[in-house]
Amino acid sequence: MERDRLIQQEAERVLRRKAKSMGKLTSTQIDSALAEEIAREEQKVKEGEEWVEHLADTVKLFNGGKPFLSNYVGFKDGRRTFKIEY
Repeated sequence: MERDRLIQQEAERVLRRKAKSMGKLTSTQIDSALAEEIAREEQKVKEGEEWVEHLADTVKLFNGGKPFLSNYVGFKDGRRTFKIEY
């Protein structure tokens, strides 16, 4: 699944959980809250991508110096998960 869709999906999941305690919301409030959650999730994914880039030299050391791709694959087991492909 593409990165933006995964971010949207996780933001919606978080918002659904929060909405239970927030009571009835207007469509404007829902849109605003969703935009905030998406921005928050994008920031967390960006931090994860930066962390993977920080490890680039170590990864290259273990894969013979070959370049690699890092792809965000979603929020699994309580963590944002990235797949490293050679």
